[in-house]
Amino acid sequence: MSEALTDALLRRAQSGWKDVWDAGKYAFGPEGYRDLKKNIRYYGGPHLGSTVNDVLDILPELMGPGADVRDMLQGSDALTKALMRRDGIGALEGGTQLFGGLLGLGVPGSVAMFAGPGARNANMGALRKAEGMAEQGADPRKIWDETGWFQGADGKWRFEIDDSAATLADEMNSLGVEFDRPLGDLVQHQKAYTAYPDAADIHVETFGRSGKGNLPSGAYMADRDRMQVRGDLEGGALSTALHETQHAIQNREAFARGGSPGDVGPNALGPTPDMWVIQQAQMIRELAREWGGVDEFLKGFPDALPSGEPYSPEALQLARDPSEIGRQIEIYNINTDPVLGYKHLAGEVEARNVQTRREFTPDQRRAQPPWETEDVPRDRQIVRFR
Repeated sequence: MSEALTDALLRRAQSGWKDVWDAGKYAFGPEGYRDLKKNIRYYGGPHLGSTVNDVLDILPELMGPGADVRDMLQGSDALTKALMRRDGIGALEGGTQLFGGLLGLGVPGSVAMFAGPGARNANMGALRKAEGMAEQGADPRKIWDETGWFQGADGKWRFEIDDSAATLADEMNSLGVEFDRPLGDLVQHQKAYTAYPDAADIHVETFGRSGKGNLPSGAYMADRDRMQVRGDLEGGALSTALHETQHAIQNREAFARGGSPGDVGPNALGPTPDMWVIQQAQMIRELAREWGGVDEFLKGFPDALPSGEPYSPEALQLARDPSEIGRQIEIYNINTDPVLGYKHLAGEVEARNVQTRREFTPDQRRAQPPWETEDVPRDRQIVRFR
């Protein structure tokens, strides 16, 4: 338990509170952790000591993104001193500060960029709970409601970072100038940089107005960890920057990636259906309407179409299921149209979902889990990794 707690404190200390790490390493390291339990047991008496120590034993499993080393140290000190004075109110106040710093679980969904276990503020206790619930067959919505975690189309776990406070830096009023600057200088988004400090250092090669029509456009180059952003000040540039930043997170977390139209080849969603078979099935269904159904039509034309063209056995089978005809047409189009295939890449669907949820309130996020606002169904998304 103490090693897990020490690891959690180290993660938190690296993202802030470095000035208290030396003290915290002892206070909540293996030796200090045992001393804290021993002092509570000694000064608080058997009953209180047993109860509090039971809580301490599970705290490492509950470490959350709001864990604060400063509060833990101050609370620990106040709790110990109050217990020595037999000061019940002081002990309660110190314990509240201690446990508040340790827990900091946050509200599911209150934190629309999608981060993973590699984020500095990832709630690993909640993730473990989510994984356990999934293993027991819990509904994804229940897991989301209780933990704030969900699985993407690639099966990897994620939580949301609130993008609603993200803004362009003031100097972006001069949009149109070419830049080669760190992302942190151009987009103010402290929550994202807290989760991924190095994201603020991503070099933005271009941050300017778009070309014809001023339509937003962008690109993220994973091999160089650089991006290009073009768009207007009314939201296009910021929205595009968040889209590309999501690709940077995908690169850091090894999530399913995005790409470009040239990245999606044939058979991206599995074997490409034969369009000739699909067209025959559609023709059979169209003709069958006049005969009262496929079976009635086949009684009059058992071996071939009225034109004399022989039936394909696959077409006859497909003609009985109009929903399957639609599915095969969609797969054919995705597999043969590079632009459509690119739009179905799981990483692109996720990055567009960031833009969709950018201004969602916490209540809206909780009410609508991320997978409900994706613009491509999960079974039509193309999962590719770098």
